[in-house]
Amino acid sequence: MNKTIRNNKAKNKILKYLTKDFKYYLIFDVSKNENIDEDLTFVCAEELERLEFIDIMDVSTQQGPGIKLKLTRKGSLFLKDGGFPFTKYEVFKLFIKNHKTTIISILALILSIINFFIK
Repeated sequence: MNKTIRNNKAKNKILKYLTKDFKYYLIFDVSKNENIDEDLTFVCAEELERLEFIDIMDVSTQQGPGIKLKLTRKGSLFLKDGGFPFTKYEVFKLFIKNHKTTIISILALILSIINFFIK
């Protein structure tokens, strides 16, 4: 759960940094200015691109790799709606919301087992 919270905080920071205007920013600048580990920035950027919240442009040269990030309208709207959950309570609440039928089924199974042994 701590990894999820750490990643969600980093994703929110990246999205907020990119909201300054809709232009491309170097991934190293985002990492440095927001105090996010470079490897974590790369991982989160890939996830955000998969969700279509940002666009990634590869600007690698012979001197070395280069990646630029740009916020999409979908990412901007997602951030306005609250972004990713970044507290344990919010993550737990989201988990329960997404898996409520499974939780209810497990509780029903437990109650039926208890009822079976009580009789």
